[in-house]
Amino acid sequence: MKTFLQAGVSAVLLYWVFRDLDWQKLGLILAGMHMPWFLAGIVLYWLNLACSAWRSRYVMQGLGSPMPYPLLLRLTGIGAFFNQVLPGAVSGDAVRAYLSRPYTQSLALAVAAVFGERLIGLGVLIAVAVLAFVLGGFWLASLPPVGLLLGLIALAYLAGMAVLLWSGLDRIARRAGRLGEKLCEVRLALATLFQGHACRWRVLALSLLVQLISIAMFVVLGKALGVSLDAAAIWVLWPLVSLLTVLPLTLGGWGLRESLLVYFLAYSGVAAEQALALSLLAGFTVLLASLPGGIFWLSLDRRQAVAGALTGQT
Repeated sequence: MKTFLQAGVSAVLLYWVFRDLDWQKLGLILAGMHMPWFLAGIVLYWLNLACSAWRSRYVMQGLGSPMPYPLLLRLTGIGAFFNQVLPGAVSGDAVRAYLSRPYTQSLALAVAAVFGERLIGLGVLIAVAVLAFVLGGFWLASLPPVGLLLGLIALAYLAGMAVLLWSGLDRIARRAGRLGEKLCEVRLALATLFQGHACRWRVLALSLLVQLISIAMFVVLGKALGVSLDAAAIWVLWPLVSLLTVLPLTLGGWGLRESLLVYFLAYSGVAAEQALALSLLAGFTVLLASLPGGIFWLSLDRRQAVAGALTGQT
């Protein structure tokens, strides 16, 4: 039922975006794409995954369950693939956590590592957008809804993190029996990751690098289509759209991303056809660049990998 609802929301939003557009103009923009810039966008996405896997290496090391980088790179690619082909905003993260379980010897630890990494990345992305908005000054005066949205997102994130790190949450969770005990294990591992993690500064630095690469990919794809993007679009609007598309409202963010970019980029003087073309290209780039993750998944020899992990030979 949830999948059908998400598909319905995607369809409605896409209909809203496409209904009043000049289809001929949209087609000309896409047909005039500069292939070298498009290929650079794919390379940047792969670089993003490589840095994310390196970040995972430090996360696992800090949680006392180190894993070799080549394996983490494959798991990161698999997670990216399933984020595109499965419904839900974090489906790929769930798959990656499940596949990590044999190596961590604990499902709770695997979940804490994967979703803790996601939470850190979101926190850094929020910080980038808020800092850019605060420093933006006069050239952001034309973006009335942005400040309120960023403020609400930042407050929700801080409140959620405070609840997550609150030790009293364990007493409540334990009332749920065995499931509650597992949730307590996840919360404790997350607390270790956020509070006492020896590699936390490296994780934060790599999270910042991951977000900067994502922003660079957006700029490069804009160049591929000849779309002129100002500082507000690059440093505030794209991070904001990236944050909002994490919400599990649509299939893979399709429809929501297009609606948001068409709406917000209009404040930066970008025509609706250009904004939609850029959004479609961004979605297609991520989808195409994520396909190797499917090959990684099909070729993953779980039994051999587990044996290697336990003997230190993977």
